[in-house]
Amino acid sequence: IPLSARRVDISTVSDGLAAQPAASKRARDRSTAFPLIPNIDLFSFLQLCNDQEAYDYFDEKWKDCSIRYGDLKKQLAEDLINTLAPIRERILDFSSDTARLDRIALEGAEKARESAAKTIRDVREIIGFRV
Repeated sequence: IPLSARRVDISTVSDGLAAQPAASKRARDRSTAFPLIPNIDLFSFLQLCNDQEAYDYFDEKWKDCSIRYGDLKKQLAEDLINTLAPIRERILDFSSDTARLDRIALEGAEKARESAAKTIRDVREIIGFRV
């Protein structure tokens, strides 16, 4: 059973954030979506990665125009990396333990087989086939 799936590398997110223009018309509009993930702005990420006090601080700085867009991006990139670091470590731990992944896949396959067998029995009974 292949265990591959499309995933976004954490560095892709922080690199994408850092690659956004530091000053543009889009930078003045806080509702502008983050280019890699539609309908999420920088402040959505800021709220996910910080406590309410930090979010309020940056929100106030944004509203009174005392923070530059580039500074906000740098802070957000650092916050994202720190927030996602434990998740990244777990991914690396799992992906380096192939025996564990194989065991999980076998357990999942066995559960799927049992469920499918029950479903087939139920269907055969409903349509009148011998069980």
